[in-house]
Amino acid sequence: SQADFVIKGEAEAGVLKIISSGQLPKGVFDAGLVEKLDVLPYPDWSLLPVKKYSYFPALNKKPVLTMLSSRGCPYSCSYYCPYTIQAGNLWRTRSVANVVDEMEYLIRRYGVKAIDFRDAVFTLDRERIIKLSHEIINRKIEVIWSCETRLDRLDKELIELMHWAGLRHLNVGVESFDPAVLKQSSRLPIEAKHQEEIIGYCHSLGVSLATFYILGLEADTRETILKTIAYAKKLNTLVAQFTVSTPYPGTRFFEKIKSENRLLSQNLTDYDAYTPVYRHDNLNSAELLGLKEKAFVSYYFRPRYLFKHMPKYFFEKFLKPLL
Repeated sequence: SQADFVIKGEAEAGVLKIISSGQLPKGVFDAGLVEKLDVLPYPDWSLLPVKKYSYFPALNKKPVLTMLSSRGCPYSCSYYCPYTIQAGNLWRTRSVANVVDEMEYLIRRYGVKAIDFRDAVFTLDRERIIKLSHEIINRKIEVIWSCETRLDRLDKELIELMHWAGLRHLNVGVESFDPAVLKQSSRLPIEAKHQEEIIGYCHSLGVSLATFYILGLEADTRETILKTIAYAKKLNTLVAQFTVSTPYPGTRFFEKIKSENRLLSQNLTDYDAYTPVYRHDNLNSAELLGLKEKAFVSYYFRPRYLFKHMPKYFFEKFLKPLL
């Protein structure tokens, strides 16, 4: 397939620049970022099968649609995370009123009952989320919602308010149990005690979590990965996602691995977060794949997980629709 140009940066910024210039670019077009997000119109979902969209079991109502209340991420884990390649390190936000206006629009226009906020760090500004939660409550917005954030950007008081405003699920990165492994990959570690307290408090309120883990970070060994798998079981969240460390093109991690001649593949179809694509110092590809398999099987097929999460799953999947 061929294309006349490729937009580098945010698509809306590219469209605005193309409109203002009146000319189509060629090759790689560096569009930059949208600085004032409130100027953007709401996405048009009218041509899509919205009624079919679900985010079960994270959110138990449908239809569900996605929203962005902010863009960008200032954290140093951009070393390996490709998000900032497109959205940048500069954190930009929509106004609280603009966000809640869209929530009302999605309910009125498409009948949504759940929303998944796809911000990289939804609770980066605590005071903003307090204002947003109060606005949702004051307007009596009757949807449940989920978001993604860092656990060190949450506290019990904030979670309680967010839950009151409709929060029912959180996506959070844990990545590794070992702080030294995290630091080696430019990931700011989160204090284990705080991490466990926040997850426990969410569970007590009925807020489910998906926790993300990366196996095979540069400093990982078989022993550190086994400890990460054991820690995931201790946290015992609804979802545990285990991926293989991947140096995505455009990241500093990729440039480092490439400069050291450690890439095993430059076929982009292999960069799926489940296929080893670089030569690890401590683990070969077969070992990594074996540990990934062990992580998934041993996490989901154990009594403690089944007893905690399966009753809720079966009730919401099979019984609640009949009530």
